Amino acid sequence: MRHLENQSITPQAFYDTRHARGWMDYWADDKLDRVLASVQDALPSRNCTVLEFGCGTGTFTQALKMRFPTLDVHGCDISPRGIEKAKARCPQATFHLLAGETADPPIPQCDVIYTHHVLEHVEDLEAAMHQIALLLRPGGYVWHILPCGNVGSIEYRLSALMQDGIASDGSGLFYLDDISH
Repeated sequence: MRHLENQSITPQAFYDTRHARGWMDYWADDKLDRVLASVQDALPSRNCTVLEFGCGTGTFTQALKMRFPTLDVHGCDISPRGIEKAKARCPQATFHLLAGETADPPIPQCDVIYTHHVLEHVEDLEAAMHQIALLLRPGGYVWHILPCGNVGSIEYRLSALMQDGIASDGSGLFYLDDISH
């Protein structure tokens, strides 16, 4: 349960309210390019099926489809408003509204599943990871992009495994992070 203006609301309603205000509708080109470059590294082919799990309004889903038009690109989210905006933004991709462990329309098994600034918002991380595992085709790849720069956090440990994964300028930013988060 989330809280908005001293009211308890469902996560779906919380994110619907944010998406109605334009939250996450825009990302700078350099950020889009960094995320797409990292997802590109996981693509087994240019004809595979890719899912953005927690796509919000579809900004990154659209950028991925535009960069790699032969991919079968899907996005899913719990916010009906986010999915509505995503469908309008990128009709070339398929968008799915998540409701518990089901989705409308059903999501096919995917070769690559990625999240971008999603897992830190999930209330039941174990359930979300289980759902992702069920959607992943055997031998597929999962890529999580997280914004937390705390030394010792899982995000820090994963970024430290990547060459240039943590900025050397003293900012503590990860390769895929930005100053505003």
